[in-house]
Amino acid sequence: MPQPSFKFYQALYCDDYRVEVTGKGFVIGLLSNVIFFSEFPITFEFTVCLVGEAKDDFSIEVRTQFIPEHDGKPITIGAEAGGKINELHGRDSVAIFLPLRKNKIRVDCEGVLITEVRTNKKGARWKKIGQLDITQKSSSSESVLPS
Repeated sequence: MPQPSFKFYQALYCDDYRVEVTGKGFVIGLLSNVIFFSEFPITFEFTVCLVGEAKDDFSIEVRTQFIPEHDGKPITIGAEAGGKINELHGRDSVAIFLPLRKNKIRVDCEGVLITEVRTNKKGARWKKIGQLDITQKSSSSESVLPS
């Protein structure tokens, strides 16, 4: 059996992802690489969408972790064994846009969201494909989300 040939370029963080009956998908509330809050603690909902390409069938694991700034100990928010794509036989490379389930976290301090992927093969290493900094801004001139 040939080894899977896929590559994920990045993880996008957004409020939600919707699919029409026509098959068109919509990213709602796409976030940049930093999100500001006026104070902590906060409860924050987000969806992760993976962007990449594949030439063969594949199956992956995805995890998203919050790493608090004060101690650096990762807290796993979402871990999914999934992303199985098995409709690529006989096709050239195809673009992949893979939305994952919605996550909800409560954080008490500034930190970083990290999304990583790896194959389901034993011994496969995690590869970071996304990062979202969660920080606090006290200046009223900045665009800040309420807590």
